[in-house]
Amino acid sequence: MLNLPYETENGAKRLKSLFINWVPDALRRGSFRETVRLKSNGVYWAGLVKSQLESVDCLYQANAADDLQPGAFLARASRFERDQVDSASLARYWPN
Repeated sequence: MLNLPYETENGAKRLKSLFINWVPDALRRGSFRETVRLKSNGVYWAGLVKSQLESVDCLYQANAADDLQPGAFLARASRFERDQVDSASLARYWPN
């Protein structure tokens, strides 16, 4: 789970929660639910994942290390933003 702060071009601050699903290309399955079912050891794990997903604004699936870039997270989180996103604000929260 990642809390991603960013700003729009008019100065409004936003904070979106992303749930990052790491599925390498070798382990790709038909759905996230199938992956959880195959990797879990019981109902407790599925309940824990469900309770975590209730507060998530966006789901993000990463299949390779290149997918784990702050710019890709921002593009996904701000997909339905009305105002233009200030990509320079990402550098303030994610220093190199």
